[in-house]
Amino acid sequence: MRGQCLENEMEYKGWRECPQWYCIKTILNNNDGTIKRELVSDEKTKIPIVIQGTEKPLDGVFETTEATTYYTYHRGYEEDIRQLVTARI
Repeated sequence: MRGQCLENEMEYKGWRECPQWYCIKTILNNNDGTIKRELVSDEKTKIPIVIQGTEKPLDGVFETTEATTYYTYHRGYEEDIRQLVTARI
């Protein structure tokens, strides 16, 4: 238990100093209402794209007649995965 607390404290300290922001792409289909979410990754290497910086990157929206695409940034990889799992429930 104590080791877990120390590990969390060190992770928090690292985030405060220079956090990593992961991007999730959410597609809302305007025709049938389905939602698709994915972690944004490099097309060639399939490695998740991460932005490291003290300020959170701006979220974005792209709309077409077929779908609305949202790009949202989350602090840390585990928070990203938690968002993806939540969307599947």
